[in-house]
Amino acid sequence: MFNGVLHSTNVYDSDDMVGYRERAASLCLKQGNDEQVLLVTSSRDPNCWVIPGGGIEPNEDTSAAARREAFEEAGVRGNTEACLGIFIDTERKLRTCVFILRVNEELDDWEDSSRIGRRRHWFPLQEARTALLELKASQAYYIDSLVQHFASTKRLNTTETAKSEESMVKKIVFVTENEEKYSEAKDILSSHFDVVLKSMSLVEIQGSSEDIVINKCKAAKEKLNVPFFVEDSSLCFNALNGLPGQYVKWFLKALGPSGLHKLVSAYEDKTAYAMCIVGYSDGQSDEIRLFHGRVDGKIVDPSGVHGFGWDACFLPDNSNESFAQMPKAKKCEISHRALALKNMCDAVIRSASGIKYWQH
Repeated sequence: MFNGVLHSTNVYDSDDMVGYRERAASLCLKQGNDEQVLLVTSSRDPNCWVIPGGGIEPNEDTSAAARREAFEEAGVRGNTEACLGIFIDTERKLRTCVFILRVNEELDDWEDSSRIGRRRHWFPLQEARTALLELKASQAYYIDSLVQHFASTKRLNTTETAKSEESMVKKIVFVTENEEKYSEAKDILSSHFDVVLKSMSLVEIQGSSEDIVINKCKAAKEKLNVPFFVEDSSLCFNALNGLPGQYVKWFLKALGPSGLHKLVSAYEDKTAYAMCIVGYSDGQSDEIRLFHGRVDGKIVDPSGVHGFGWDACFLPDNSNESFAQMPKAKKCEISHRALALKNMCDAVIRSASGIKYWQH
């Protein structure tokens, strides 16, 4: 039987990780049901079951890759809730970021069902673990991590814990030069953290959003020895294959919100998504924890007087108000930044070690 070993080092800057293939996978769960997980038949053996997942495409966000793989392999759509961890296969040189995905749509026919006859099935958690041991023993440990996650969340929600948290507000530093972002973060985290602003100029390298955040964390840690976080936000136009993405602030500086709207005005597809990635460090260890928040929507003619940046030209799905038309309190409930920071908050409170890195 496969045995997982806790890997406590930072996988991003270890020489041993050079040449590893980056993957993303989804533990697909039903809305309001934590007792079953969706598995699909293996492309190698149609009698064996695996967890939907695959390689991350160039410049693709890890959570977006997890959703894409779930759609292609299992024919389901949904929202990623949390990252359970990064699982490392040293033998096959794979590094897989595993997300919880809450399914809100199941297609009758999908890409892999038509192309290779792939099937899907909802399994109780322990039956899923047993099924995975037949071909993908390493993936059985994803189920163990999921069970641990639920157990920790349940403990977090007890009355005793809630009372304890209510009486104890911890300080955490937000490293940013953007006072608007700081103001929102302070409001979003006010129930659990006293957010302290540390204005620091951090070089933003060219690369993926994850690379940018990791580099920021490393640079900030050279000057800080207390818990802190950094963030990077993206605005991705589907018609432009994800551009401007993590470079949106440079587009915004040159074009303004109206110019961003004009970029997609010639395209029928005006859909877009706002993405925030938060990087957390305890200020002591080399571990960097990443937390994602994504809101889907579309690009519109700028409207509204609240918010900042590109808020005026982004209309979230299921809303008739752009971010800039919303009161600040409403935006701080539903925004990409709010989702990422709430994920960070939950993880930091839930466990001193936060996201786990597993090696086998």
